[in-house]
Amino acid sequence: MHDRSQFSIQHSAFNISLTVAIIARDEERHIADAIRSVQGLANEVLVLLDSRSQDETHRICEYLGARVEVEAWHNFSVQRNLALAHCHTHWLLFLDADERVTP
Repeated sequence: MHDRSQFSIQHSAFNISLTVAIIARDEERHIADAIRSVQGLANEVLVLLDSRSQDETHRICEYLGARVEVEAWHNFSVQRNLALAHCHTHWLLFLDADERVTP
Protein backbone atom coordinates (compact mmCIF):
# COMPACT_ATOMS: atom_id res chain seq x y z
CA MET A 1 0.00 0.00 0.00
CA HIS A 2 1.30 3.43 -0.91
CA ASP A 3 1.41 6.41 1.41
CA ARG A 4 -1.07 9.01 0.13
CA SER A 5 -0.10 11.68 2.67
CA GLN A 6 1.98 13.51 0.08
CA PHE A 7 -1.10 13.90 -2.11
CA SER A 8 -3.26 15.21 0.73
CA ILE A 9 -0.60 17.74 1.70
CA GLN A 10 -0.30 18.97 -1.88
CA HIS A 11 -3.99 19.46 -2.46
CA SER A 12 -4.54 21.13 0.92
CA ALA A 13 -1.54 23.42 0.37
CA PHE A 14 -3.33 24.85 -2.66
CA ASN A 15 -6.67 24.90 -0.84
CA ILE A 16 -8.21 22.64 -3.45
CA SER A 17 -11.13 20.48 -2.43
CA LEU A 18 -12.09 17.29 -4.22
CA THR A 19 -15.20 15.15 -4.25
CA VAL A 20 -15.13 11.71 -5.79
CA ALA A 21 -18.56 10.76 -7.11
CA ILE A 22 -19.61 7.20 -7.85
CA ILE A 23 -22.90 6.43 -9.59
CA ALA A 24 -23.94 2.96 -8.49
CA ARG A 25 -26.59 0.30 -8.43
CA ASP A 26 -26.08 -3.10 -6.75
CA GLU A 27 -22.30 -2.72 -6.53
CA GLU A 28 -21.59 -4.45 -3.21
CA ARG A 29 -18.83 -6.54 -4.83
CA HIS A 30 -16.84 -3.50 -5.99
CA ILE A 31 -17.79 -0.39 -4.03
CA ALA A 32 -15.60 -0.88 -0.93
CA ASP A 33 -12.38 -1.11 -2.96
CA ALA A 34 -13.35 1.94 -5.01
CA ILE A 35 -14.00 4.03 -1.89
CA ARG A 36 -10.85 2.83 -0.14
CA SER A 37 -8.78 3.75 -3.19
CA VAL A 38 -9.64 7.46 -2.74
CA GLN A 39 -9.64 7.74 1.05
CA GLY A 40 -7.00 10.27 2.04
CA LEU A 41 -7.08 11.81 -1.42
CA ALA A 42 -10.62 13.16 -1.62
CA ASN A 43 -12.28 15.50 0.84
CA GLU A 44 -15.53 13.66 0.27
CA VAL A 45 -16.81 10.53 -1.42
CA LEU A 46 -20.33 10.83 -2.77
CA VAL A 47 -22.22 7.76 -3.92
CA LEU A 48 -25.26 8.52 -6.02
CA LEU A 49 -27.20 5.33 -5.50
CA ASP A 50 -29.94 4.18 -7.84
CA SER A 51 -33.16 3.84 -5.83
CA ARG A 52 -33.65 0.36 -7.35
CA SER A 53 -30.48 -0.95 -5.69
CA GLN A 54 -31.29 -4.04 -3.61
CA ASP A 55 -27.96 -5.25 -2.24
CA GLU A 56 -25.74 -3.98 0.59
CA THR A 57 -24.16 -1.12 -1.39
CA HIS A 58 -25.80 1.59 0.74
CA ARG A 59 -24.67 0.07 4.04
CA ILE A 60 -21.10 -0.50 2.82
CA CYS A 61 -20.79 3.08 1.59
CA GLU A 62 -22.01 4.58 4.85
CA TYR A 63 -19.75 2.26 6.87
CA LEU A 64 -16.76 3.54 4.91
CA GLY A 65 -17.74 7.17 5.46
CA ALA A 66 -19.16 7.98 2.05
CA ARG A 67 -22.13 10.28 1.72
CA VAL A 68 -24.97 8.42 0.01
CA GLU A 69 -27.67 10.17 -1.97
CA VAL A 70 -30.45 7.92 -3.28
CA GLU A 71 -32.05 9.04 -6.53
CA ALA A 72 -34.42 7.44 -9.02
CA TRP A 73 -32.72 6.42 -12.26
CA HIS A 74 -33.47 8.63 -15.26
CA ASN A 75 -30.55 8.22 -17.61
CA PHE A 76 -26.78 8.45 -17.31
CA SER A 77 -26.46 12.15 -18.15
CA VAL A 78 -29.19 13.07 -15.64
CA GLN A 79 -27.45 10.99 -12.96
CA ARG A 80 -24.13 12.75 -13.62
CA ASN A 81 -25.82 16.14 -13.35
CA LEU A 82 -27.53 15.07 -10.10
CA ALA A 83 -24.17 14.02 -8.68
CA LEU A 84 -22.68 17.35 -9.74
CA ALA A 85 -25.54 19.18 -7.99
CA HIS A 86 -24.80 17.30 -4.75
CA CYS A 87 -21.11 18.31 -4.76
CA HIS A 88 -19.85 21.41 -3.02
CA THR A 89 -16.11 21.22 -3.67
CA HIS A 90 -13.85 22.90 -6.22
CA TRP A 91 -13.16 19.69 -8.12
CA LEU A 92 -15.12 16.55 -8.93
CA LEU A 93 -13.79 13.21 -10.10
CA PHE A 94 -16.23 10.62 -11.39
CA LEU A 95 -15.22 7.05 -10.64
CA ASP A 96 -16.97 3.83 -11.62
CA ALA A 97 -17.52 1.35 -8.80
CA ASP A 98 -15.20 -1.14 -10.48
CA GLU A 99 -12.39 1.41 -10.91
CA ARG A 100 -9.56 2.19 -8.51
CA VAL A 101 -7.35 5.26 -8.11
CA THR A 102 -3.71 4.33 -7.84
CA PRO A 103 -0.76 6.59 -7.02
